[in-house]
Amino acid sequence: MTLSVVLITHNEERNLPRTLESVTPLVRDGKGEIIVVDSGSTDRTVEIAQSYGAKVFVETWKGFAGQKNSAIDKASMDWVLQLDADEALEPELAGEVELALKADSVQEGFWIRARIFFWAADPAWWLLS
Repeated sequence: MTLSVVLITHNEERNLPRTLESVTPLVRDGKGEIIVVDSGSTDRTVEIAQSYGAKVFVETWKGFAGQKNSAIDKASMDWVLQLDADEALEPELAGEVELALKADSVQEGFWIRARIFFWAADPAWWLLS
């Protein structure tokens, strides 16, 4: 099985190398592809993506969902892994994904450890229910 890693970007030169470094082992040697849909970055985002062998498409911003869907539509492999440009796979998760791809079987899911931060402009917003 093969893997398409899809990302949307805009001025992500600071975050993108870490993300691409984490997924490169999953797509090297013909095992997959990296698709980057950029919305007009003015920094080195496109250059960095290309240096990792990504197929880069520069498109006007279509909204968050529209941009992500555009990236997914460009994927040509068996499976799609959609990440934000500031998300890197932990080595353990990358290893599990690689094993699942080698097994050539359906994986029901993966445990992903996440930290979610929430910020509200009005600290008492939750009192209004």
